Amino acid sequence: MSSIGYKVCGEHLIGIHKIEYVSMYRDFGRTVYHTQDAWTVPNRGCGPLTLFEHKEHALRMAKIYEDVDWWIHPCSVFECEYKPSNERKVWATEFISWGADMTPLNELEAGTILADKVKLLSCIGREEGRGVSVLI
Repeated sequence: MSSIGYKVCGEHLIGIHKIEYVSMYRDFGRTVYHTQDAWTVPNRGCGPLTLFEHKEHALRMAKIYEDVDWWIHPCSVFECEYKPSNERKVWATEFISWGADMTPLNELEAGTILADKVKLLSCIGREEGRGVSVLI
């Protein structure tokens, strides 16, 4: 059974006219790439995927990301279809050199939900200069 949630992504240009979206929030271990209208699952040894239950939480997180100077990609918020996860932690078995990282759901950003798979549907907000504009 699928539900609706909201995902914060950065844009990643591949080729001349194709864009993939990079998960910007708590997909520990490896970069997670999303393509609009296609299902994405966690990388092997990682997961579950994270997104937000409410649009307001995702838009607030997108505004926070725009102030993080290491992130160079434009930030977008997508309405998503997702399959809820039974997991209560975000984990990665191959997290860089210091080993696995497990973060309980209650320690993540307010409104975070966990998913076994996510499909980006439509962009509802995009970073424009110093603010995220809502498209709907």
